[in-house]
Amino acid sequence: MQHRTMCAVLVLGMLASSTPAFAQQPHTRIRSGKVALAGLVTAVVGAFQFAPVGQDYDILGSRYCATGAFTLNAGSCQVSAGRRPLGFALLAAGGVMMGVGLSRVQVSPTYKGAKATMTLTW
Repeated sequence: MQHRTMCAVLVLGMLASSTPAFAQQPHTRIRSGKVALAGLVTAVVGAFQFAPVGQDYDILGSRYCATGAFTLNAGSCQVSAGRRPLGFALLAAGGVMMGVGLSRVQVSPTYKGAKATMTLTW
């Protein structure tokens, strides 16, 4: 019991002191890993919008595109015109999200009694 009390007093004394711990020194870190991951997923989805729809076949020297079970169109498969703007928008949004999420911020803790607050510098 005496050992627990001594450890508790020692820990509370270290937490209440105004001396910053080594881990509480100003440091830089990425802004948000979750936003960067969401941006990566968004960019990958945007890149998949540029994949042609269907399967290309070469029959007797002519190109045909099969898009369904009974649909065969002349020419090779292409990306639909409606998916191109969506793909560019998703790529741009994903790039911005990754840029914001991976940018570095400086974290500077300040002490006021027993509580600590963080100041972010962008």
